[in-house]
Amino acid sequence: YGSAIAAYEELLQSHTGAYDSEELPLVASVLHHLGVLHICSAKFEDAALYVNEALTMRREVLGPNHPDVASTLCELGVVYYASEEFWRALRTWWDGLKIVTKAMLQTNLDDTDENGSEGGGHSHRHQAEAVRLLNNIACVRYETGTFATSLSTFEESLEMQRALLGAEKGRDATQALLDMSTTLCNAAMVHRQQGNGDEALALLEEGLMIQRSVLGDAHCRVRGTEAVRDGLLGLSNENGVKGERPPEEGVEVIEVIENLSVCVQDFVCV
Repeated sequence: YGSAIAAYEELLQSHTGAYDSEELPLVASVLHHLGVLHICSAKFEDAALYVNEALTMRREVLGPNHPDVASTLCELGVVYYASEEFWRALRTWWDGLKIVTKAMLQTNLDDTDENGSEGGGHSHRHQAEAVRLLNNIACVRYETGTFATSLSTFEESLEMQRALLGAEKGRDATQALLDMSTTLCNAAMVHRQQGNGDEALALLEEGLMIQRSVLGDAHCRVRGTEAVRDGLLGLSNENGVKGERPPEEGVEVIEVIENLSVCVQDFVCV
């Protein structure tokens, strides 16, 4: 990510001291992307600086309830989550979810034509943000031991993701599929912790099928999911215990990448 960070830092420096009202949204977007890139590089202290600056600027320029504010809140929550500040992450993601939920309701009203049918508008983007936030909220629930709530939240996210299939195009469609595979694998880990090996395997296989279709068989993310699946099969076959989760395994937070050409973090047990 070094070359991408350098390019965005150069872009940011080119605007330093020359901000006007029309440039501020662009500057905020650059700061946001720099935060994302530092998250992907596991440089969370630097990421926090960029994300907080982007959040402040977006709130001032776009208003506190703009969907772009929710996108940056999602990234700020990732920083807190990585630092194991789970309750701060949860509050941050809930704030983001409130914004996108309100945006979805407003977009549905705005897109309803005189015949009462709903148009597309920006609703797909808002829904995609909502499913990421729900996935991440479920991750916090998992880490804090509220497994039933975690699973129901993952399932809510999956329900929305399945409804969105086919609605996205191009890179957005690829991102949506990868997000869905992440949520499937995360839900599988909760089932595994609860001893539901059959359910865990079914979800892992579905997530693996999506990953293979998007990334190919040789991708590290695919290999990682295969290893988790094979480990679960080994536990079920050798021990006769379905889905018991070793304490070091966990679930994956979806990082919102927006328009950057970088992947969601590889599926690993954090």
